[in-house]
Amino acid sequence: MDIFRESRPFCATGCPTPTSGSAFHHRRRRYGQDRIGRAFLTMHRILDKENQIHTDMALALPAVVKDAVAIWADMDTLDRCSG
Repeated sequence: MDIFRESRPFCATGCPTPTSGSAFHHRRRRYGQDRIGRAFLTMHRILDKENQIHTDMALALPAVVKDAVAIWADMDTLDRCSG
């Protein structure tokens, strides 16, 4: 088995990569609860084309996440993707 193939959603140690679908379930098993990190992984899905939080999503988000989304939306694209 070649664990280093990039098409696999797991890193060399066997943990799911942050963008894989199983990463959320891995965190749930490891920590026993949903972590706020899931909101940051899907932040681009929360924002519409004008970088505004969708109304229905905003009602369900805690204030901390709303603030983080607002800051993230104001960042330059290069800053956002530079890691």
